[in-house]
Amino acid sequence: MASPMFRLAPAIAALLAALLLAACDSDGQAGAPSPRPSPASPGLPMRVAATLPLFADFVREVGTDNVDVFSILPPSADPHTYEPTPSDIQRITEADIICVNNRQADL
Repeated sequence: MASPMFRLAPAIAALLAALLLAACDSDGQAGAPSPRPSPASPGLPMRVAATLPLFADFVREVGTDNVDVFSILPPSADPHTYEPTPSDIQRITEADIICVNNRQADL
């Protein structure tokens, strides 16, 4: 005769599986339309924010007409003292992608 624990194990496993599936549920906005088509939409350039003018040039060369690129840091600004303006922050939040260098390279 099986012990009571072995008889409860399948029920406990099923309950845990149900809880895990419920936790993976979306926030309820899966069917909500987005205010802007996805960046991959034909004819619509992807908005890219680049941290440095050098990266903006690189993205512009690679992306050609498929990207709308801007550099967060102006060409004459010192990256060590630069403070973004509210309009800079607005443009960054509207970007589809941000191109950064995280290797602390001095350019």
